[in-house]
Amino acid sequence: MRTENYTDAVASFQFSVLSSPLYSFFVIELIELIELLFQILFRKRNANSNELADASARFPFSAFRFPLPSLRSHFSVFRSPYKKTILQGGTIFYFFRRFVDMSSLSKNQLKALAAYRIQKRCDEEGVFVVEGEKMCHEALASDHKILAICATADYLATTPNANIADNVYEVSSEQLERLSSLRTPNKVWMLVERKAESGERRAESGKRKAESGLRGGSFDLSEGRLVLALDGLQDPGNMGTIMRTADWYGIRHIVCSHDTVSVYNPKVVQATMGAIFRTRVEYVDLAEWIDEANKKGIATYGAMLDGTDYRSATLQGPAVLVVGNEGRGISAPVAARLHQRLTIPNVGGTCESLNAAVATAILVSRFF
Repeated sequence: MRTENYTDAVASFQFSVLSSPLYSFFVIELIELIELLFQILFRKRNANSNELADASARFPFSAFRFPLPSLRSHFSVFRSPYKKTILQGGTIFYFFRRFVDMSSLSKNQLKALAAYRIQKRCDEEGVFVVEGEKMCHEALASDHKILAICATADYLATTPNANIADNVYEVSSEQLERLSSLRTPNKVWMLVERKAESGERRAESGKRKAESGLRGGSFDLSEGRLVLALDGLQDPGNMGTIMRTADWYGIRHIVCSHDTVSVYNPKVVQATMGAIFRTRVEYVDLAEWIDEANKKGIATYGAMLDGTDYRSATLQGPAVLVVGNEGRGISAPVAARLHQRLTIPNVGGTCESLNAAVATAILVSRFF
């Protein structure tokens, strides 16, 4: 049998093994031995080649797609807790695994993916990390492109649609801990591609700028009942909670000033509980954007301490509701452009201020 390289040799042998229905545990051990021999021969013949090193050094997905199929990864299921079921399922389960491509992570691949715990790396590559069963379920149900899934065996066994990702890897709990930024990693970790319409990217100076939509961009202010505008909001938990509130009321558009916390901050992503996949967020020069809304005859309201009692105000859409920074409130340039200031009365008289996310939820409810 002539083969051009290790990949062709493994593929040819793999086909010949699967063509026989009589494979069992001793065949698995034989496969591992032959694979090892192929690896030795392949590396010896390519001792002067830097192909493997170059592939690993490039963007990690190039390394993932480098054609080094592992027979061991396909047949390792026979040593899993589901051994009996798998043996009964036979070839059907094998081809399901092969289709999903649940291979294991190498040390280099694990190191490359762990680098996405750093926000700067995610910004540079235009991706974000999603963790946990709930969030990853939302990601799988969305139209976002999923670049990689790293999950435990039990998660993959109960999630057949995980095969929509470009790369699916079965990992141990220890490997998941290395990838995760959570205190208690939860079965699954995903790397998801950002959508260009978010309008947020890092400029060379390190500051965010809008790709488009300085004057409304992808947003139609006459579409829907309400658009939320966040002016300098800094707390990731508040940002995520506001996005959840928007999702609850069917608000699909949120506009942010450049100094607002990034929607792709890991804490924001987790706090949205899936709303990030259904809400468009854009970063703009908010004062100019409010000017444009006013020109279009859109009512603009702001949550402030010195405004009209929201309970007696006549609120109607389409409208823009501006929520300011947790400490400073709405900036002066934006406040000067508002049609009306709204206040939630301090009935108790003992609290200095109301949480930004809570205030947003109270005011938003008045529009519906």
